[in-house]
Amino acid sequence: MSTTPSIAFFEIATADLPRARAFYGELFAWKFAEPALPDAAMFDTGGVPGMLNAVPDHRGGDSTVVYITVDHVQPTYARALALGATEVIAPRPIPGKGTFAVFRDRDANRIGIFSTER
Repeated sequence: MSTTPSIAFFEIATADLPRARAFYGELFAWKFAEPALPDAAMFDTGGVPGMLNAVPDHRGGDSTVVYITVDHVQPTYARALALGATEVIAPRPIPGKGTFAVFRDRDANRIGIFSTER
């Protein structure tokens, strides 16, 4: 592996995107990308990028996902499953950005992996 695994980005789910955007903008002075997307808001933390993700029926909990940069999503995902992780989102492309996947580790935490490979 040539890339040192590091945090690529993270997302926070919310039932009310404008409310969450106002809350985190005020609390941490995060700057949001414009124009805003209808179901997501990208922001800059001054280091690691983040995203508020609109989930209309969101009730809290189990909603923050940290994405770790890897060289290749598919073999890393397969290795995670072999080590006891469970599938959440199988590897899929993000048009123009790369590939991602999400699994639950053995403690049921949701962990994402991301690569700029397409």
